[in-house]
Amino acid sequence: MPRNSLYIGKVFHQRHMPFEHAFTYRVFTLLLDLDDLPDLSKRIKFFSFNRFNLFSIHEKDHANRDGKPIRPWIEEAAKAKNIDLSGGKIYMLVFPRILGYVFNPITVYFCYGSDQKLKAVLHQVKNTFGEQHGYLLPVETEQPLIKQECDKIFHVSPFIHMDCEYKFRFAEPEEKLDFAIHQFQPEGKILTATWEGQRKDLDDKHLLKTLVTHPLLTLKIIVGIHWEALKLWIKGAKYISKPEPPTNAVS
Repeated sequence: MPRNSLYIGKVFHQRHMPFEHAFTYRVFTLLLDLDDLPDLSKRIKFFSFNRFNLFSIHEKDHANRDGKPIRPWIEEAAKAKNIDLSGGKIYMLVFPRILGYVFNPITVYFCYGSDQKLKAVLHQVKNTFGEQHGYLLPVETEQPLIKQECDKIFHVSPFIHMDCEYKFRFAEPEEKLDFAIHQFQPEGKILTATWEGQRKDLDDKHLLKTLVTHPLLTLKIIVGIHWEALKLWIKGAKYISKPEPPTNAVS
């Protein structure tokens, strides 16, 4: 089973067609038990839940972004797919607010049953247009490498068509974080994205050290997305108009 953790690592993106384009950024992320958030806020001086701090998690940034608790929203979405999460842990892999600011291109929820086995994973994706969508996928077999697939139905990059399929490949986060998304068009693979990290204890000492070694993470994510998009446009990537988002919050 996972545990509350801080992961220090990097994200890597590689565009495969119609030309090569790759970049790597150093990042850090938190893995948090949703049920522990109030207690973590009391135990860790520089971390808060639904309050301003150096690092914080706010419910209004996640789920339906209406400020309501995250867990019931996920449980309802899972129930609609006949997945019972009652009595199990739900961990969120997330970029925290830093001094009140955050942007999460993707938040991953690892959803366990009462038997402590991973039952489903919710991949909640956001774009720079202020929209979001969740892909809730069951975990059907116990294997070290979890494999999930789904059709793309939510617009993210303005340079990638909607006619795509996602292939998620990852392990349950423990001492290492190892997460990959492979995106395919009918012509072949168009994008590889990986998210790697090494576990550290989630405490004030490591949070402060990470703030020094990874300053302005939120700004780096937002600026990095637009900077890489500019370079793609200069290389000749064709701009694709944004379609309407899915009517359902979770598919």
